[in-house]
Amino acid sequence: MENGQQQDYSPRETVRAVTVPLLLITVGILFLLDYSGGPSVRQSWPVLLIVAGGFWASIHLFSR
Repeated sequence: MENGQQQDYSPRETVRAVTVPLLLITVGILFLLDYSGGPSVRQSWPVLLIVAGGFWASIHLFSR
C-alpha cells in the first residue's frame, strides 16, 4: 500500500475477517442471556451452529 493506494479485498477474505469476531460476539450474547436469567448456554448452543453455518455458507457463496 504505497502512495496512498488502497488494497482491495475479495469478498471471501472480507467474510473470513469478520467470522471470528461475530462468533465471539454471539458467544458473549449467549453468556449474557444466561447470566441475566434467559435461556442457558446449554439450551442455546444450536444458535452457535446456525451462526457458524451461515458464515460457512457465505464463504462458499463468495468464493465462486
